[in-house]
Amino acid sequence: MDSLIIYEKDNCICKDLNKDQFYKSFTFKKEGNICVLKKDEKKVRILKNASIQMDDINFLYLEEFWTKIKLSGMTIGRDAACTYSFSLPLLSNLHARLVKVERKGWFLEDCKSRNGTFLNGKRIHSSFLKDGDEICMANLRIFFFSDFLILNQKIKSNFVYPYKEISSPHLWSIQESCIDCKPLEMKLDTELPVPSYQENKPHLLSAIGSSLSILCSSLSLSLITYLMNRKKLEQVQT
Repeated sequence: MDSLIIYEKDNCICKDLNKDQFYKSFTFKKEGNICVLKKDEKKVRILKNASIQMDDINFLYLEEFWTKIKLSGMTIGRDAACTYSFSLPLLSNLHARLVKVERKGWFLEDCKSRNGTFLNGKRIHSSFLKDGDEICMANLRIFFFSDFLILNQKIKSNFVYPYKEISSPHLWSIQESCIDCKPLEMKLDTELPVPSYQENKPHLLSAIGSSLSILCSSLSLSLITYLMNRKKLEQVQT
């Protein structure tokens, strides 16, 4: 998948070069392994996996290869000590970290990076994450899910997930560590269980006892009515 990630100071957006052809006053199109970017009379060419800056806007032309990785606490940056280290010019040595906060969920924090960390198109300092969130930093685009991440880089991953591609009839396997579909075109392979609640049925003796009580009450009322009517009749006859 060929994409153009566009960074402004506080916002970012990703364009699919096979579909989109414009952004604000810019137009662009893919010509072989080159993205041609135009604005008015100005025209520049961006090589694949390279970037240029125009009007304080960074344009990155990427070929994305989606990989699933297990969700865990991690750091991302250029430094080799990071959990995931990438030699990317726009990435800081320690760019961002992902930590799990007990009883609250996963927390994304920007580590005072030079070019920023973006969540769903907006620059952030820190934020809790939810399923389907899109994280962008430099050449990296990451989709967050409850127990794994989908990253637009080729890395080794042997984690098996209970998700499948919509058009695929089978589960992901260890051999399928790199995927070609868009990350959001994923669905859970198994349906979530529907909670079932046991019906509280009354005990047999309780049910019989209730019926007898009602019957006795009815008989008592009938007997009282009969005796009262009989007494009235005797008074009339005398």
